Amino acid sequence: MKQVGTQGMFVTSAIVGLVDVDVATMTAARLGGGSIDTGTAALGILLALAVNALARAVYAMAAGPLAYSGRLAAATAAGLLVGGSVVAIMFH
Repeated sequence: MKQVGTQGMFVTSAIVGLVDVDVATMTAARLGGGSIDTGTAALGILLALAVNALARAVYAMAAGPLAYSGRLAAATAAGLLVGGSVVAIMFH
């Protein structure tokens, strides 16, 4: 972790989150409490989840029916709002 630092972990989580969240989640969880603190690990996991959710909404808009992508976008927005609230409470 010393080579890339916290910012590198966030960038990697976001990039990996475009496709999948499992690798980012497992990596951040493994590093949490060791190379990085648990709060940073939690933020990395939430970042990967948020990017993945947004990417799925964009993919749905590009490939799926408008009604489906609208419902998915609404659910994604609600999830991101809850996740953002959790982050705000955790790090306030």
